[in-house]
Amino acid sequence: MNNLSSRLGDQSVRAATLLVKECIELSWQTCCTFKVSFPNVLGAGKLKLEVKMRTIIVSSEYGIYQVSLDVPIKDMEIIPGKTYRIMRNQDLVEIQEVGI
Repeated sequence: MNNLSSRLGDQSVRAATLLVKECIELSWQTCCTFKVSFPNVLGAGKLKLEVKMRTIIVSSEYGIYQVSLDVPIKDMEIIPGKTYRIMRNQDLVEIQEVGI
């Protein structure tokens, strides 16, 4: 059962990484703004998402997964349980926390 939990945890890390990557790339290509919620259950609150130097780095107790971006983006940390706006601002994609 522990092996299954580990594989599911690893899949949630990859899913979170790909979600952020797709939103960033779509925002860049279409100039659209996306409002994305990252629920606490995505990694049971132990998930850390960072965008640094054109790389998305997602880590949890199950491991680290990273994906490179071909898009100019401002560095940002994404906290599970919050909602973010992903948008293209001229020649840069920005991620901003949406206030309540």
